[in-house]
Amino acid sequence: MKKLKHPFDPLPFLLMLWLGFSLQNAWAGSTSPLQGYFRTGDYSAAYEKLQEIMAGGDVSDAVHLQYVLTSLLVGKTQEAETLLAKLPESAETSYLEAVVASKSAQWYRSQQALTKALASNAQEPKFFASLGLVNSELGDEAGALEACRKAVSLAPTESVYSMVSGLVLSQFGQRDEAKKTIRSTMTTTSPPTADARIFEKLWGLQERFNAQLSLYETKQLQKPGDTKLASYLAFLAMLSGKLDYAASLYQNILKQDPNHAEAAFQLGGLLLLRGDSAQSHSLFTKAATLEPDNPRYLRMYGVSCGLNGELGKAISILEEAVKLDSLDAEAWCNLGVFEAYQKKFDAAIGHYRKALELNPHYIDAHVNLGIILGKQEHLKEAISEFTEALKLDPQHIKARKFLGLTYVEAGKFKDALECFKAVEDAETQDVGLMHSAMKAAEALGLPQEKIRWARKLLKINSEDAATRLQLAQSLVSLKQTQEAIDELIDWLS
Repeated sequence: MKKLKHPFDPLPFLLMLWLGFSLQNAWAGSTSPLQGYFRTGDYSAAYEKLQEIMAGGDVSDAVHLQYVLTSLLVGKTQEAETLLAKLPESAETSYLEAVVASKSAQWYRSQQALTKALASNAQEPKFFASLGLVNSELGDEAGALEACRKAVSLAPTESVYSMVSGLVLSQFGQRDEAKKTIRSTMTTTSPPTADARIFEKLWGLQERFNAQLSLYETKQLQKPGDTKLASYLAFLAMLSGKLDYAASLYQNILKQDPNHAEAAFQLGGLLLLRGDSAQSHSLFTKAATLEPDNPRYLRMYGVSCGLNGELGKAISILEEAVKLDSLDAEAWCNLGVFEAYQKKFDAAIGHYRKALELNPHYIDAHVNLGIILGKQEHLKEAISEFTEALKLDPQHIKARKFLGLTYVEAGKFKDALECFKAVEDAETQDVGLMHSAMKAAEALGLPQEKIRWARKLLKINSEDAATRLQLAQSLVSLKQTQEAIDELIDWLS
C-alpha cells in the first residue's frame, strides 16, 4: 500500500468534503436558510444554526446530512460519525461515511463505503471522483484513473472532475498529462474558473499548501506579534508536512505567550512524533493545567502519563476526559489500553466496547479488544474482532499477526500459517510468532515449513538449543540425516 507523503495529508479528505458540500443543494434545496452561511464560509455559524434546528426535533434526513457535513468542517468528527450511524442507509450516507473514514486515513473503509454508494447510484460523478482520490491513496493507479475518467465522462462540462483527475495523475508521476488535464479545464470554460487556477497552482507546487503558507508568512512578517496569525501559520505548516517549521512557530508563540494552551498542545504532539516524550509530556501537562476542562488536552495528558509509566494517573485523567466528552471514542480506547496494562481486563473490555459503540470502524479498538478476549480464552470472539479489523484494513499487520496467534490457540493451524506468512516480512524479530509458526507447521505435518521458520529463529538467536534440536529432528524426518548432524556439530563448535 502506498504510504502518504507525511502524517498530515488532509487533501483527499478536504476535496471529498468539498464535493460533499456541492451535493447539499440536491439534498436540502437551494432555498435553504443556511445557504448564506455556506456562501460566506461562516461554517461555525452554520453549525450553531443547525444545532438549533436539530434541538427542535423532527428534522428531515436532508438537514441531518447537512449537519454531518458541517460537523466535519468545524472539526467535530466524532459527532458527525455518531449522527451518521443513526441515519437510514442510502447512497448519500454511504458517501458521508467515506468522507468520515478519509478524515482518519481509513482508506479501505472509505473505498468500501464509496463502492456501496455507487451500488445505489452509479450515475453520480462525485462518487467516482472521490473513489479516484481514495484509490490513489491506496496506490491503485489503474482504479484511481478509471474512476476519475468515469467522473469526467458523466459530467464533462464540470471542471472540478478534470481538476481532481489532474491531481490524481500528478500523484502517480504523470506530470505532463496532469498539467494538460488541468489546463484544459481553464481553456474550455469561459472565463477560466478560479478553482481551475487554484488547482493549477496546487499542482505546480511541491507541497500542496505552500500557496497559503507563503501568504500567511508574508502576513506574519507584517504582524510579528500576532499569535493568532502565527498559530494559523503553524497549522498550515503542519498541513504542508513542514513539521520542524511548525514546531519552531509554536515555540515562538510560547515565547510571546507562555500561557497559549493550544500552542503547547500542538507542540507537544509534534515533539511526541519526534520521540521526545519527556518534553511533550511537559507541554501536554501545561495545556491541561491551563485549560482543565478541555477534553482534548486532558486525553493527551492522560496518554502521556501512561507512556511515562504513570498508569494509575493516566486512568484517572482519562476518566475525567470521557466525563467531559463522552463521545470521544479515542479517549475510551486509550482508557482501555492503560486498564489492560494494569490487568483490569473487564474494565478494559467495557471501554473498548464503548469506543466501538461510538465508532464501529475503530480498528485499534477491535484489535485491542481481540487481544484481551484471546487472553481470557474467548477465542471465537477474539477471532471475530481481528477479522473485523482486517475487513477495515486488510494490510493491518498487528491484526493479522494476532489473528494467527489466536488461530494456533484454537487449533486452526492452516489459517494460522497463512496469517504468519502474510506478516513475516514485517515481523522479522518476533520470536513468539516464529515459535507459533513452527508449532502450526508441525501440527500440519509440514517439516519443510517448520525448518524454514526454525532457520529464521536461529538467525535471531543462534544459541537457541531447543529450536536447533527441533530443526535437526525435522531434517531427520526428511531423511536429511547428515545435514541434521552438521547443524548440531556447528552449534556445539
